[in-house]
Amino acid sequence: ELDQELDQELDQELDQELDQELDQELDQELDQELDMSAPEECNGRDDDLDQVVDEGACPCPSIVYQSSLYLFCDDLKTWREARDSCRGMGFDLCSIHSNPENQVLYNQLSLRELSDTWIGLNDRDQEEVFMWSNNEELSYTRWGNGEPNNGGSGENCGIILMRGNRRSFWDDRSCLSEYSYICEYEIPAP
Repeated sequence: ELDQELDQELDQELDQELDQELDQELDQELDQELDMSAPEECNGRDDDLDQVVDEGACPCPSIVYQSSLYLFCDDLKTWREARDSCRGMGFDLCSIHSNPENQVLYNQLSLRELSDTWIGLNDRDQEEVFMWSNNEELSYTRWGNGEPNNGGSGENCGIILMRGNRRSFWDDRSCLSEYSYICEYEIPAP
């Protein structure tokens, strides 16, 4: 009888210890999955689960639109420098595929009081055959009146115009001119 009681007590103690260990393991796994102290990354996601996307993580002001994260960088660069800067962050210069997307980007540039701004548009490989810097073909265009015109010669890179009566339209400019720029990152599906 005493042996039975001791066995029961030992079994209960072992069960409690096992339950505690399992609970601790499960809590640790859950904490890792829902780690609210995870560092925020510039990726269009709420990594630290605080209901704010990318706060403080991106080098330029950013927005998420549809399935892309856009950076609005105000430092002036040549087209190649802008593209290289975007690529160095895992982005590319933006490509625009619809009027609503163009309008969202234009509105953001206007809100930030940016001037004419580089996009990924260029015909550097073949004159008058414009492509995006990520090698996508154009499926939508918003050229300003009389554009693209190559400006006599040497205008191979595209901008969104921010002044005058051609605001939100595109223009081709010398790739060596310096403008602000928009980077784009396609957010992978979860």
